[in-house]
Amino acid sequence: FHPGFFLTGIFIYFSIVRLDFLKTYSRLELEYHQLQLVFQNSQALLNIDDLEELLRIIARNARKATRSRAVAITRYEDNAFVVRAFAGLDNPLIKKGFELAGIHPVGLRVPVNPEGFTHRLAKEKKTIILRDFYEQIEGIIPRHLARLAQLVGGIRVMVNSPLLVNQQLIGTIVYGVSREIGERELDLMEMFTQQAAQAIKKAMLLGFLLLAERRSMVSFFSLSLIIS
Repeated sequence: FHPGFFLTGIFIYFSIVRLDFLKTYSRLELEYHQLQLVFQNSQALLNIDDLEELLRIIARNARKATRSRAVAITRYEDNAFVVRAFAGLDNPLIKKGFELAGIHPVGLRVPVNPEGFTHRLAKEKKTIILRDFYEQIEGIIPRHLARLAQLVGGIRVMVNSPLLVNQQLIGTIVYGVSREIGERELDLMEMFTQQAAQAIKKAMLLGFLLLAERRSMVSFFSLSLIIS
């Protein structure tokens, strides 16, 4: 038995252990940083009252916190999912993908298809993961254009996470990522969505209160005119 072989084996072993440690440390550091972003996001969002501005900020923060290539926020209305905010058009490949498909993400309306995933999402109110952009938009454009847009944009997985307010579906956050995701990443996305839903609930409630106040003022002035 040559001692050199033993020392080489020890060196290789500790090199592997060190590499595993560095990988684990890097992963934990990334997860900690992402959780910090989610926490900071939840605190900041509660201070925003304008709903449209809120949705735009949520989309940007969601993209950053989850390292997604693109993020869309939809509202569930009139039996369709309508994109109200989108983050990712600063990426030239994402922008080119939509141009090739002949569609613009903001304002895009995807009707609920009884045979598609949107029906299941509206019914079950649970996260649904897709890998086909044609399926994601329920075939509103030809399949070859949808595939071209997905290929150019570099989107591999689309995570549809439901926005729930008082157990009612009000929309979704769609995370478009260029990689397969694990359970921890999925948990992070769902955590972010839940916090976003609370901020949206607050903004919606404030909007209802302001609307009620304006209506009360109109009624008051109308009554004053009648009396006078």
